[in-house]
Amino acid sequence: MAGTEVGMMVVTRAVSPAHLQDLLERAPRASIAFREAGGVVAAPVAFRYQAGHYWIGVPKGRASPQMQEEVKVLVDDGCYWFQLRGLWLRGRLSPAEEAPQGTPTGLDWFELAADKVVAWDYGVLREVGSHETG
Repeated sequence: MAGTEVGMMVVTRAVSPAHLQDLLERAPRASIAFREAGGVVAAPVAFRYQAGHYWIGVPKGRASPQMQEEVKVLVDDGCYWFQLRGLWLRGRLSPAEEAPQGTPTGLDWFELAADKVVAWDYGVLREVGSHETG
């Protein structure tokens, strides 16, 4: 359940990804997590969202996920409780044929085919019916 029950009401911080369009277009930070050699690697990455596509930039020479492996990408913002907002995306990567527009050099770029996206914004905590906690 995405909400927290308080007495008879349910409170949620869940929002639609469209609610965080500005964060997607100007992500201040992003990180990726993937399996490697029996463990999990987590690392900061460059992130771009352009024309409905999710792009992930990994520094050349650093560990990169295998293309068939599932990855999770976290994009978030805020320092204080009611400023916290973000998205995590789960899916698989494919090598980008070219870098997205206006991106830094020295990165290997991948496109993420997301099969799940979860978004939250603590600044819009609200009461919802127990049947609509998303």
